Amino acid sequence: MRATVVSPFPGLITHAFAVSGKELTRAELLRGLLSVVDAGASLDDPVLLSIAERAGTSLGIDRASLARLVAEAEGTAGAIEELRDQADVDQLGLRSELDWDQILAAHGSEPFREEATILLARRPDCPEDVHLALFATHPLAVVTAARHSVLLLAAPLPARHTTAVAKRRADEAVKAGLPADALLRASPAPVVLEALHRHRVVLEELRTLVADRLGADADRWRVLRARLKGHRGSSVDLLTEEPTGRPPTAWPDAKPIPDVCERKTVNGIRAAFLALLDAAPTDTHLALFDHVDDHTIFDLLSRGQWRDEWLDAALASPNPALRRSLSTRRDLDAAAIDRLATCDDPVVNNQLFRATNLSWHLRKRILSQRPFGNTGSLPLDPALREHLLAYRGGSGLSPYHARDAIDCVDLDLQLHIPRYRLVYGEIPQLRLVVNLWRRHGRAAVDKLLAVTNGPATFQGRLLSAAVIKRVAGPEPEMLSRLEDEVTRGETVAAQLALLHGVTSPSSASLRETHDWNWKAIRDEHAERPFPDDILAALCTRPGCPQWFRTAFATTLEAGLNRGEPPADLLAQIPVDREAVPKLIAAGQLSWSDVFAHGRPAAQALTMLTLVKDEGQQEGLAALRLAIESTVDDNPEAWVLAAHMLPDFAGSVAELLFTATAATG
Repeated sequence: MRATVVSPFPGLITHAFAVSGKELTRAELLRGLLSVVDAGASLDDPVLLSIAERAGTSLGIDRASLARLVAEAEGTAGAIEELRDQADVDQLGLRSELDWDQILAAHGSEPFREEATILLARRPDCPEDVHLALFATHPLAVVTAARHSVLLLAAPLPARHTTAVAKRRADEAVKAGLPADALLRASPAPVVLEALHRHRVVLEELRTLVADRLGADADRWRVLRARLKGHRGSSVDLLTEEPTGRPPTAWPDAKPIPDVCERKTVNGIRAAFLALLDAAPTDTHLALFDHVDDHTIFDLLSRGQWRDEWLDAALASPNPALRRSLSTRRDLDAAAIDRLATCDDPVVNNQLFRATNLSWHLRKRILSQRPFGNTGSLPLDPALREHLLAYRGGSGLSPYHARDAIDCVDLDLQLHIPRYRLVYGEIPQLRLVVNLWRRHGRAAVDKLLAVTNGPATFQGRLLSAAVIKRVAGPEPEMLSRLEDEVTRGETVAAQLALLHGVTSPSSASLRETHDWNWKAIRDEHAERPFPDDILAALCTRPGCPQWFRTAFATTLEAGLNRGEPPADLLAQIPVDREAVPKLIAAGQLSWSDVFAHGRPAAQALTMLTLVKDEGQQEGLAALRLAIESTVDDNPEAWVLAAHMLPDFAGSVAELLFTATAATG
């Protein structure tokens, strides 16, 4: 209804007044009356009389006076009135220009409410001096809505400001990429440093300050840590002012290492101190490990920016906190995981077991409780055991891999895991039975058989009918006979014979839970080649090493790693929502490749929703080029392309070309 006030139809305006007059602003009411006057219509209408009274005028006013009232109401004075009465983003946005001196004076005489402050601060043309004035009365609203500037960052915090204001201002300033000098001179230092840590920003200027003022001197770091908590000045002040008073002899706020199973973020003073540690050279870290508390070690090694030298220091240190802290990182590569595992610490193994890059052989070693030392066993950490026993299926990611039940030596886990991760194949199932029998006796096998057909498992049975028949009964030599059969079935020759007998990638034999000998399969393929689709199916099996997948997988990533052209790969392999964004970010695939060759077109276009910021802008630029050379100025082609898109099997480029060609 708002647009009707400028229409040339008096009847429509009067109707809008009657229906929605209470929702319209004074400026809109006056504009509607002026439109009625300009149309030459009669003003003898009770609705118009009521509207004139609400707008503070009369129907007897001449047109020039009415036009002046309209100009005033639609200008800054009217905006101020509306901001006082009903802050409306749509109405304020209709005014392309505001007299900001008038706004500033109005705010000075009577501060705007919070809603109005947000609307004003959000405008791109709002001057910095107005931002500062608004900040003095509604600081959180301004730092949330306004574009950030050096002046706003440097403005004194209002006397009764909350911590939330300081944190939000620092956070927005770091996100806005304000100059390092402004950030380091902003107060209070703890919240600015915490914001730097939160956004993983390490300023070169901060590196220089830390190196010059603190170096690797543990006493200086101890004093700084004590001062940090109550420091209200800037980071520059914190690092350059000489401390007063007696220095602390013990590490301030010292605490033990937290529960490594809790994935908590570092915040507050500890996050601020971590930002300083991230700015320090690695030699400083190595020098401080013997002085800082274990909680600070945990903060740095679990959440700090990675240094290769940490691993050697952790393995050489008598303090287990270093190794336990490092083990919680989810960005550890396979080599680092393997080295940490050699310390034979169940707490470390608990974390490594959950790592993305945990190797198959190390997973097997942890579950089989074999230490790297030559004697004894290495029990599972109680937290890991509890984690594995807690899974009951349904929603949530399963913690089990294919051979976990076979490799595990914990009886409760061996009986629990197969309920939710079946062991496939006769030889693997017999290996599970043999391992149970050898480790826990025939009674354990009977328990497994009881579970197999019991009501607790929703799969129906855990072992095949053939295996159940063969392990049932009291035959004295059964264990020895089964062991011999399993040993023969697990040989390289047996595995290769099984694979040569497979005729389809969907064969049940490829789903069997074998501990495949990947090197032997590769070597056999060089002499007696396996079909490509059989090797590709093997690449999807748990435990398949990266080098095997790179050599034989038919995934987009594997093909690019082999040097195959993106056009050929995308013509055969549908675009994948997980692989494509990662490959684009790594520079292995371009957006032009995705739109020119990726199929189907609808799936290729959805890739734009899976990336952010610069990556998305690059994708939109590539799409724009494809559009400009095809459907850009052809409305009919646009309509046809949109109609064809959901079911179109080809690429985006083919879709656009087809739509353009079909519409001439």
